Amino acid sequence: MSGNCAYGEEITDYGCHKTNQDCGINMKFQKLYKVLLLEYSYPVSRCMQRCVCDKNAYIGNGRKCIKKEFLGQQKATMVK
Repeated sequence: MSGNCAYGEEITDYGCHKTNQDCGINMKFQKLYKVLLLEYSYPVSRCMQRCVCDKNAYIGNGRKCIKKEFLGQQKATMVK
């Protein structure tokens, strides 16, 4: 599933292995919460992960993340 998610998309991740892994261009999975399941003979962790912009330099724009400076240039161009 890595690389195929949209900005803001949430997934269930058994084992919580996807935290901080790429989920799209300029995006990484961020752990929302973690639950320890004891339904089996061994404990299993389950995380809810959200695809978010990778760094502070990027901002969500629709289903993807773009550089903040690019978004500012778009607005300036539209005003002219």
